[in-house]
Amino acid sequence: MLHVRSLVPTLALPAIVALAACGTGAVPADELERTVSDKLLEKVKVKPKKVDCPESGLEAKVGAKATCVLTAPNGDQVDVLVTAKKVEGSNVSFDFEVGQKVKKAAG
Repeated sequence: MLHVRSLVPTLALPAIVALAACGTGAVPADELERTVSDKLLEKVKVKPKKVDCPESGLEAKVGAKATCVLTAPNGDQVDVLVTAKKVEGSNVSFDFEVGQKVKKAAG
């Protein structure tokens, strides 16, 4: 069975998303979740079971941070720190890094 450690051993990845035209000045949580999941699939060839980000999303401001929770296919969980790196118009570039502290699945 695949574990979080083998899925993402201290992995940092860049991503860019566009804000909605009538947006709130933040990358929505569902967009963060989808982008983090897709980038991990692209990089390590394994799709997380799910990624949960705060409802507030990621503020469209350089240096803004959000902590998401990645659930691996085996149910283990690990935090993912998302940091906004660049904001140009409606585009927000961010990096995310998968933490080292694994919360083991119950059972």
